[in-house]
Amino acid sequence: MQGRLPWTADSEQTAPRWLSSASGPGPRLPSCCTASAREGEDRGVLETDLVAAVLAPGLDRNVIVAALHDLREEELYLHYTGRRYRFEPTPNLTKLVRDEANKFTASEVLEMIHEQLEEQLKGTSGVVVWPDGPGGIADSRPLMSVAYLHPDWTQERTPPGTFVEQARSGPRRDLNGVALVLPGSGQFDQARQSTRSWLAAQSLLRQKEKYGFSPEQCDELTEKATAGRRSAATAAVSRAYASVALPVKNRSGAPAYELESIDLRSPLTAGRSLHERVQEALAHRVFSTVTVDKLPSLAGLGAEKPLVPLADLVDWFYSYFEFTKVWSRRVIAEAVANAVAAGRGGYAVGLVNSGDRIAIREPKLIRPLTQTATAEHT
Repeated sequence: MQGRLPWTADSEQTAPRWLSSASGPGPRLPSCCTASAREGEDRGVLETDLVAAVLAPGLDRNVIVAALHDLREEELYLHYTGRRYRFEPTPNLTKLVRDEANKFTASEVLEMIHEQLEEQLKGTSGVVVWPDGPGGIADSRPLMSVAYLHPDWTQERTPPGTFVEQARSGPRRDLNGVALVLPGSGQFDQARQSTRSWLAAQSLLRQKEKYGFSPEQCDELTEKATAGRRSAATAAVSRAYASVALPVKNRSGAPAYELESIDLRSPLTAGRSLHERVQEALAHRVFSTVTVDKLPSLAGLGAEKPLVPLADLVDWFYSYFEFTKVWSRRVIAEAVANAVAAGRGGYAVGLVNSGDRIAIREPKLIRPLTQTATAEHT
């Protein structure tokens, strides 16, 4: 329509002068458009005031009125390309990403977060990601189990003690071999939002022909996908878990244990991976070595008990809170080897029951612990 203000993307006159991106600072948004309404007044600005504020020499009043009429008939979205802002009737990428993100279900988003977390923890022994209850944490294995609980876990629904005391087949044997990494509610909300944005940007890139995205828009979507993935990984893996709950011996008596909470959000752990922070938090409670002096005492060796089967010793380490918490049975094997090397103990194969006692079938077989024997009999 001749005489109307053009609203095309490539025109320098795509909007009234107070929205123009022409060189120089240009006129500012009129005060009548920015002033807040007083209590009881309608929000917004009257057409006559708006026209008067925009009117400039050489610009016909009817053109402004016609442009306002056109604006009422269609939706416009603010676009930004490097240095310039402009209005277009096509939705901007921010809206498209938001709309696409809402198409993903909560379970799809959680599944992607789960994959991210497992990828970060891949190759780490003893780790359990989102167990489906106490039965999801293995029992009767000589290994410290570190369970990262589900984002929707709540203490009211499943108390932490349930994971310590119960296993799939009944009461847990390895009471001294469990650590629980507890989620922080707020951080997982951020992880969900970042993951949605990441999935949405990827989905839109796969549909670029359908939407007719320009190369610049594809680059922007790629940046959004990369930023979303990075943010999701950071939120889900680095900050989403707040503390570790570890069962330790109750020094005051019953019950047998109490849960000690260790904060994972210390500034001193910044820059480390999630599992590195968990290991650091547990460093004063779970050990990679047992001293030669402590091992005989823990085993109860003495005149009344001259020997103990290594299989029983390993079980005791993971069953009783009086024993030192260790990461794996290899720690125990190395402690036995060191005790033999220091002349503080011996190692033999071939035990027999002699009445109510266990004896060595052939005492001459007592020898220093070899690496092969360690692997076979511990």
